[in-house]
Amino acid sequence: MRPGAHGKKEYYLTPELEEVFRSLYPTHLDKEIAELFGLCKGTILKLGRKLGLKKDMEVIIAKRAVNIKRTCVERGVYARKRNHGMPPQCIEAARCRMQSDRNPLRRMKEDDPERFHAMYRRISADRKALIKSERRRADMMLGRRTKLNLPQFNYTRKQTYYRHEAMRRGYILGDFRESMGERYTIYWNRDTERAPIFERNIENNGFTLRELPAPRRQRQRRRSDDED
Repeated sequence: MRPGAHGKKEYYLTPELEEVFRSLYPTHLDKEIAELFGLCKGTILKLGRKLGLKKDMEVIIAKRAVNIKRTCVERGVYARKRNHGMPPQCIEAARCRMQSDRNPLRRMKEDDPERFHAMYRRISADRKALIKSERRRADMMLGRRTKLNLPQFNYTRKQTYYRHEAMRRGYILGDFRESMGERYTIYWNRDTERAPIFERNIENNGFTLRELPAPRRQRQRRRSDDED
């Protein structure tokens, strides 16, 4: 330390320390340099600004991401958030963004179509590999690792069309999971736009039409004299 302009002592670097400081500053976090030199982060920032040094942000961002991940693992952040899904506010915000002009995928498709299609080819290949792995685990009677719906028999093209058309007309589709027993069931109620020819075509393609049962009313228990 040496006396500064206003009489207060300030830190300065000797030629040997300055050489070391210049080599470390671009690729090391301020906290790391502060621990090596025995100074606070504010002093490190002041020295770096005085010498006109700049950070290599690609390296710094990667180091920050590693530190954030390690902290989240130690504090159990990932364990608490696992299997909770996205909050409804985040889902609504993402939907609005995708529909707006700031949609990043739409901008990528316009600016770099080759990169856009390459990304979707990679996503498709990863999805097919995941489905193949899950089907193999099912054949070996091992536990599932994902919640993918992998039916034994997929819908035909006509069945897929009639399901979408039925939903558009106000029919209620049964649960598509095989374990629920409603995969080939379509319900109707008083708000459904029914059509005899359409319903006949639905039944000819393997579906069963049923009236949607009314929800059961919950009985209200009578309060006993003691509770009154």
